[in-house]
Amino acid sequence: MTKLVPNAVKQGGRYVAFTIESSEFAISINDVREIRAWSGVTPLPNAPAFILGVMNLRGAIVPIVDVRYRFGMGKTEPSRLHVVIVSAVGDHPVGLLVDGVSDILDATSDDVRPLPDEAASEASGLLGVLAFRDSLAGIVDVSHLADGAQLRQAA
Repeated sequence: MTKLVPNAVKQGGRYVAFTIESSEFAISINDVREIRAWSGVTPLPNAPAFILGVMNLRGAIVPIVDVRYRFGMGKTEPSRLHVVIVSAVGDHPVGLLVDGVSDILDATSDDVRPLPDEAASEASGLLGVLAFRDSLAGIVDVSHLADGAQLRQAA
């Protein structure tokens, strides 16, 4: 059964497109607080494996999620070429480590598609697929990347 695209996503809007290896993903621009260059983190003992550590962002302690690892694509070895997309899950700030930000996309409701049946599971972390130019980008569910309990544990 095809997973339905949430209404807020189905309407389209602006998205920040980013890459993990050769895969394209997108996050609603409304979920992006800022984009920062990679500057390292302070590792935390006993944090979930997908949390690389924390960074100090103007006095706020922000856990950094390895999106590549979270999507089952292996662990990231961060370099100065990587970027952190700062977002939030509820009231908790979270940084998303990605390979790079590639574009700002304007999407209409016709550009947003449901996930195919084979990929439509709660575990996918995707809300749908965004068709742009001749490419596709998975629309990321930020709240899936780290639930609030795991973020509180890390922060």
